[in-house]
Amino acid sequence: MHLSHNNSYGKPRQQELFGFDWFFHLGDLSPETARSGEQDWRPVSWPHDWSVEYAYNQHAPSGGNLVPNASNKLHVAVSGAGRLLGLDNGDPESKELYTSADRAAFAGMAFAIVQSARSAGEITITITSEGLERATLTVPVR
Repeated sequence: MHLSHNNSYGKPRQQELFGFDWFFHLGDLSPETARSGEQDWRPVSWPHDWSVEYAYNQHAPSGGNLVPNASNKLHVAVSGAGRLLGLDNGDPESKELYTSADRAAFAGMAFAIVQSARSAGEITITITSEGLERATLTVPVR
């Protein structure tokens, strides 16, 4: 991140770089706890998207079996305390719209961006594709 300042006194503008030495903690904090340093903070670099915090891990229990050449057409439905903002697959040549609920997998993967509501509840994400078992994920919203 870069910040520039130009004053009216004819002095050269001052430039400050402040895209380093940032830390992130996922979860709730009280002001006292945040200042005490008792929580697990980890360094992050800019740019950083606070809403996309976890990387894909095919070895995680929910990772399933990755099929690197799969290009199945997927349909993503979001219900409950959230909504689908976008759907992507990482294919730089894809002409599919990010805002559609339908997308072909690329190299066996696709990525859904879901926004939570401002109220507590649950978000249910359901992914279907012809010839494949339906997948459903329920995420709590606090």
